[in-house]
Amino acid sequence: MAKNLKQEEQDFVISTVPLTLDDIDVIQVSVVLNNRDVERIQKYVEKKETVLETEDEIYTCLKEFLHEEISIFNCDLRTREEAIYLLGNRMIYEGYADEEYVSSVFEREKISDTYMSSFIAIPHSFVGHTKKEGIGIMTLKKPIPWGNGQVRIVFMLALDSGAENKIFQKIFGAIYNLTRTQKDVDKILKADSLKKLKNSLTESSKFPTSNA
Repeated sequence: MAKNLKQEEQDFVISTVPLTLDDIDVIQVSVVLNNRDVERIQKYVEKKETVLETEDEIYTCLKEFLHEEISIFNCDLRTREEAIYLLGNRMIYEGYADEEYVSSVFEREKISDTYMSSFIAIPHSFVGHTKKEGIGIMTLKKPIPWGNGQVRIVFMLALDSGAENKIFQKIFGAIYNLTRTQKDVDKILKADSLKKLKNSLTESSKFPTSNA
């Protein structure tokens, strides 16, 4: 499959196996994405920002996967487990994931927690539990313990994380860029609906105006 990749169609490739591609950067990660892998991808994204697609294009991609029915705002929860159960079961109920999705997310967390930075976590399952692609979002009234950090914003992924999935690469970069400044984090936390969140970010050119 790797030989079918075209340089003009890929920003970079995330692979779980050693891989060399002509004119395409490859970031090798462990089979189960861990914190060290996340840091390496973050650093790469920072260095390549000037040559990647524009912010509007990147955030348009993210917006396509955020949906009202899998968005929960201003929750009063106390633990990571409560957050995963609530948002994960919403993802199942709305048809984005299969019945084993929540269990898989918990198994994934046992191996390496998905705390990112800036009060953000990006829990996700192992491959094979996505029924249709989407990103659930949850905001919390108060920080809750999550691995090595405290979390108030949860992005729960129902996405194919395969090495050749360009969308996954864009989404990861978009979430990282969106949450790396306190100003943007505060905008997410102040929103009480997905529509208001998108509108507030459109004002700062994070999300271009759209009828979607």
